[in-house]
Amino acid sequence: MAKGDISRGSEEKSLFHTSNNGGLWDEVMQNTEYSTSRVPGSVIPRTGSVIGLTFTDSLVGFATIREMQSSKLYITRDGGQKWKSSGQVFKSKLLDPCGSVYAGAPKLLGRGGSGSEVYIPVTCVKDNQASYMGYFTGDTGKSWNLVSFPMTGDAGKGTIQPVFRRLHDGWRMVNGIVYHSNDLGKTWKPFPRSKLLADNLAKYPNVVKLQFTSSDVGWMLIETTDKKRSRLMKSSDGGETWQGL
Repeated sequence: MAKGDISRGSEEKSLFHTSNNGGLWDEVMQNTEYSTSRVPGSVIPRTGSVIGLTFTDSLVGFATIREMQSSKLYITRDGGQKWKSSGQVFKSKLLDPCGSVYAGAPKLLGRGGSGSEVYIPVTCVKDNQASYMGYFTGDTGKSWNLVSFPMTGDAGKGTIQPVFRRLHDGWRMVNGIVYHSNDLGKTWKPFPRSKLLADNLAKYPNVVKLQFTSSDVGWMLIETTDKKRSRLMKSSDGGETWQGL
């Protein structure tokens, strides 16, 4: 996805596809050649900015768009030529109390029994307080489940939004303690506080990224408050213990 002219609350968008490892790119969608009032309903509009884009296969794709105080999800099922705004995502009573709703990039988790699994992290901001939620689909976006995650923690004290490897395999970190969930983030089991991780968080309190490549192997990038130094941590036992690299 390429971005063109950007103004307040508006962004030109063009989508390209390659089938030869990036040697050549073909444009499959654009909203740049239409007047503002004549942009077709089948393309992603200029309103809002692109947060993330992922395709589960050659046809089905998901794009999150951030508008002024809300977010939208657009889905394509023809390789990116035509897009339609989801009627289910970001329209929930759980989100009504939020002053602002910020979506993260959609993440492909893998394939389940009925289709591809996708997770979209959501941040709800109310009275300057942030809480975390997540949208899950196990059938390539035909149905969605919104889950509100308990425990928010302090951002500068070893806390990061939940991440998932599969629908029933997720991790989060709250105030230096790593948690695991096997039920879409509805409940979380804490690991004992790791002394080695705690010692590193004392020097590098900001958790930049958390990612698991398998149910056992995970990576965590932490950094100093001034963002001038960082350190990579690794877990080989599903997040229970960590070592610095």
